[in-house]
Amino acid sequence: MGDTAEQRGPGRPSLAPVVASTLAWLLGVLELLSAVAISIPQIAAGVLPVVPFGLALLGALSCTAGYLLRKRRRLGGIIALALVAFSVVSRVLNGSAISVDFAVILALLVLVLVAWKELR
Repeated sequence: MGDTAEQRGPGRPSLAPVVASTLAWLLGVLELLSAVAISIPQIAAGVLPVVPFGLALLGALSCTAGYLLRKRRRLGGIIALALVAFSVVSRVLNGSAISVDFAVILALLVLVLVAWKELR
């Protein structure tokens, strides 16, 4: 059964922005944890951890998008769509397009597009 506007009522928003926000937060936290996990051996080896800084930046942007999506801000949708585009392009260029997190990224894309009219 679909959640139509009549079933939700006039003051009850749809669930798509909330789910998109949760997925963005999940991806952001996983990126931040990946950055920490990758940087520890690099720092121990005395190498400047450049890739983990990029992962940490992507994680922070994803968490920011999640926060803004929860507040139903259009900027959160724009940031999420930019992160999805960057992720898709980087995965296609690396040849690793099929994975579980890629499915989560595509779900985030669909949810942001579905909820776009609710974002202000």
